[in-house]
Amino acid sequence: MQSSISKGKTKIILSNSNAKIYWEDVEVTQNLGLNFGINTLGLWTDSTFAKWQILEKGEDYFRIKVCFINLPINQVWSLRLEREGLINWQIDMEVEEYLHIDEKRFICLVSPRYKTWVNGYEQRDFPQIRNWEDIPLVNTSGRLVGVRFSSEGVFLPSLSIEPIESDSEEMRPFIQNTSVDINAHIVGLISKDKNGKDYIPGYYKIFLARL
Repeated sequence: MQSSISKGKTKIILSNSNAKIYWEDVEVTQNLGLNFGINTLGLWTDSTFAKWQILEKGEDYFRIKVCFINLPINQVWSLRLEREGLINWQIDMEVEEYLHIDEKRFICLVSPRYKTWVNGYEQRDFPQIRNWEDIPLVNTSGRLVGVRFSSEGVFLPSLSIEPIESDSEEMRPFIQNTSVDINAHIVGLISKDKNGKDYIPGYYKIFLARL
């Protein structure tokens, strides 16, 4: 499966279990692109371990069904290009059986060409990518996290994730470096209740953000 939408210099390409963002045909994301991770009773899985199907496609939007292989959940992702450089990312989730969720992660793997991370009022340069490394944050209640300033000779626009709404009040920023073989920065948001959250079968709107 490969399909794309574009508006101006911004393009989104779907391929198998990936959604990637491009600017003037240069990839802004890296590796997995946009990704949803989930921890249930200590077991992690993510949206790459799912079957993706395009439900609907317009000139500037996708609706994608994401069926998790190892969990009783299906999701519908809506990706819409509101204008050049502005993307709405929405995730709705159908739970088929009772499920306890400890943590949800809404993340974007971005190009290593970005030099600087931003978390609300904080701004620092990334350390060199070597091994998996969490970036310590002072502002743990920030609700806008992103990257800016690409390397010399290659222009990439600033990218951020700003939630509009979610199903949890406890949402915190998350910034990480990956290992050399993956070669990406990670920015995103973690939705985590203190004791986890129980979901009975039904439909839930779990995430809506601007990129």
